[in-house]
Amino acid sequence: MPTALSTAGREAVFGQESEKIAVCLLQLYSPELNNGTSLCLAAWRNPIVSRGIVFNPYPFQITLPEDSDERPPKAQIELDNISLEAAAWLRSINVPVRVKMEVIFVQTPDVVEYSSPTMDGVNAIFNTSDGKIIIPLSVYPYGRMLFPHRAFTPNLFPGLF
Repeated sequence: MPTALSTAGREAVFGQESEKIAVCLLQLYSPELNNGTSLCLAAWRNPIVSRGIVFNPYPFQITLPEDSDERPPKAQIELDNISLEAAAWLRSINVPVRVKMEVIFVQTPDVVEYSSPTMDGVNAIFNTSDGKIIIPLSVYPYGRMLFPHRAFTPNLFPGLF
């Protein structure tokens, strides 16, 4: 999956006029569910079929992380809880939900122009006052892992001592 826009995608986005309409697709799934059930959402007014997957229209907003040295990056998805379908699905799982974000053009729905790394949605917040579901997102911090992963102790590595 591409992580940067294609040349045609850049021309459409940065051009003065373009016939192409960019749409964000969200796929929320859980490794806990064995039946492959996922919540596929599109920020568009009609259902979109992309690579054989039906993405249903659903209002959502994505807040991407800032590029700042003062605080850790923070991203989130804000879903309008209009049909209670998303809330019921999120409450049915007990582990963090996996989130995949993609950008396509409506004219070519099977061509993914941008694909984000898979993120973890942790601790969904169900806001009943304004009917929104807020899902904070995180990416596994590979850059902050200890190296080496284990300590070289006589117990774990007796051949070294």
